[in-house]
Amino acid sequence: MTKFTPEEALKLDNKEKQKELIENVSDRHKVDVDYVVKPAHFKIGSKVRVKLNKGGLGKASTASWIQLSIP
Repeated sequence: MTKFTPEEALKLDNKEKQKELIENVSDRHKVDVDYVVKPAHFKIGSKVRVKLNKGGLGKASTASWIQLSIP
């Protein structure tokens, strides 16, 4: 991931090599976002449905949603 051994990473004196190490790590942790988050148009007191995560073994007979009021 860093392309340096632990000993090499600890002994880096050159600023360019330190920058390269940071870029290698940050490139690995970048997240591709393919969706747009829109501003919420809900007001206080609005009722919304929130999907429950039942997991892989969740029963079909249990509810998939819960209704909440926005405080």
